[in-house]
Amino acid sequence: MSELIDGGRAAVDARDWSQGLALLREADDAGALEPGDVERLAEAAFWMGHLDECVEARERAYAGLVEEGDVRAAALVALHLAFHHAGREALSVAAGWLESATTLLADLPQCVEQGWLSWIQGVVAGELFGDREEALRLGERTVEIGRALGDRDVESLGVLEKGVAFIHLGRVDEGLALLDQVMARAVSGLLGPWASAATYCGTISTCATLGDYRRAAEWINEVRRRPVALRSCEFPGDCRIHRAEILQLRGDWEEAEVEAARACDELASWDAAHVAVGLYELGTLSLRRGDVAAAEHAFREVERIGGSTQPGRATLDLLRGRPETACASLKEALDAAGDDLARARLLPAATEAALAAGDVETARRWADELAGIADRFPTVTQKARAAQACGEVAFASAEFGLARDELRQAAESWQQVGARYDEARARVALGVALRETGEIDAAEIQLQRALDAFEGLTATFDVVRVTELLGRAAPQARVVRTFMFTDIEDSTTMLATMGDDRWSEVLRWHDSTMRRLFDRYDGQEIKQRGGGDGFFVAFASADAALDCALAIQVAMTEDVGDRRPPIRVRVGAHEAEATRSVDDYGGRGVHEAARIAALASGGEVLVSIQTVESAGSRHPVTETRSAELKGLAEPVVIASLVGP
Repeated sequence: MSELIDGGRAAVDARDWSQGLALLREADDAGALEPGDVERLAEAAFWMGHLDECVEARERAYAGLVEEGDVRAAALVALHLAFHHAGREALSVAAGWLESATTLLADLPQCVEQGWLSWIQGVVAGELFGDREEALRLGERTVEIGRALGDRDVESLGVLEKGVAFIHLGRVDEGLALLDQVMARAVSGLLGPWASAATYCGTISTCATLGDYRRAAEWINEVRRRPVALRSCEFPGDCRIHRAEILQLRGDWEEAEVEAARACDELASWDAAHVAVGLYELGTLSLRRGDVAAAEHAFREVERIGGSTQPGRATLDLLRGRPETACASLKEALDAAGDDLARARLLPAATEAALAAGDVETARRWADELAGIADRFPTVTQKARAAQACGEVAFASAEFGLARDELRQAAESWQQVGARYDEARARVALGVALRETGEIDAAEIQLQRALDAFEGLTATFDVVRVTELLGRAAPQARVVRTFMFTDIEDSTTMLATMGDDRWSEVLRWHDSTMRRLFDRYDGQEIKQRGGGDGFFVAFASADAALDCALAIQVAMTEDVGDRRPPIRVRVGAHEAEATRSVDDYGGRGVHEAARIAALASGGEVLVSIQTVESAGSRHPVTETRSAELKGLAEPVVIASLVGP
């Protein structure tokens, strides 16, 4: 039994969560674990995504540590339990555990656990109550404790909290410098798993709130570039949410959808707030594609679990011709917004809604507020939002020259951010303004650029609108294809285990093998996905797609030896109608296929039953089941192909 326990301890210390969990579970089943080892089991369970098991084990560890008189260790466990229950929106339970930790630590000399408590109190003050001055004070206290005791994790968490507070207080450059500093520590492997994950989450979410998407993307890419750091830099499912937001902004909608859907699955048991964010992303993507029913379904799910659907819900109301409803809901959201950065996210839609309702004065007030926020928080995104809102108000006031100049600045700023959809919308408004100033040729250029972008994104409503502005008939490019999405299961862990050079060799073999099979079965490779470990492919026939999928699974497992490790690839296939552009496909059918693939396990081929039927029922399948696809109102019947 001691071998199990010693092995479990060593695995957890090495962050080999899977091995540590397996060994400590076996020892725990035999009743051989002391409270400290039960806490190690809980830690491993958390990082493996088993939150119920984690919470149960931590409660046992807490009771045992209190009985042993290890007050400091018990307090730290209580802080973890407060975190878990807060993620589940059980705020009273979280408050109880936080108070338990506070009481245990109240009379102790300065210690590391008091640093963790101070950091969490700062997060509560800033995020729940909007008291950024108090959050700053507590962040500074956390830094002092960490430095005094030589604890790098506690010091770094204090630096993180100071940076977040500075940004919300308008001291943007100081705050960003601190976030960059602490992220550099995290990706270098200097911090423990919790400090690394909290730093990553806090930095990326703050950058997104601020609108500094370029900085967020740079740090996401840096984490993905460092496999060892990546494994200890992510709360389960959390990083997928951040990646989905950045991918959506930059126009990689299919990959953003897969990331958001998977994140919702991974976070379902422990973080309702992030699930709401993921569902909101899915709703926004559906709305921009023109799938109103799917957007409505996703937004209702967000509202059901207590999340915010603004400004997406208001945009949906505007599409339905209900500007007054949009204005009212946005006014309510603005009244509830905690600070300027929260308001900046809502004000562009509020300006648009007010103009749609004919209330130019209110729209001007919102646009002026956005301009003021952009002065206090001078990121490119905030400047783009303000310029676009001011340009739209100027156009409504017949100040066409001013509108042209503001909208040109907005388009250039969105281009600098890399926000393809927002840039295209700004170019549409600029094109209309240029027509009013008599610059007809320049207007046509801007409208055509916008149309090209919208077609590439498959933004249905926007394609129709710009086509009409250009005086052309709406395009009809609907086709039926079988769409396949693939990716390598647990590729991050494999990369971390093998190292960059070995992984690159394996990935090259994977890519060449996959492309050889695509060619054999007449599959059209649309793009690589997931950082290069997956593909999006279209087939003219369902039969060919399913044959190819089975051939992929055979190829991934045959001839495995010293040459390479086995690769487990998840494959999803779905036949559907879609909109075809020059070298891409989009629409509801494509994202149905992506979501089916997201449900597959490594080594599995998951398909819609209609695809099997279209192939002539030649391929045997397992028992069918109905699957709810994230963000879609109607379930899809799916099954797994039975291999040869």
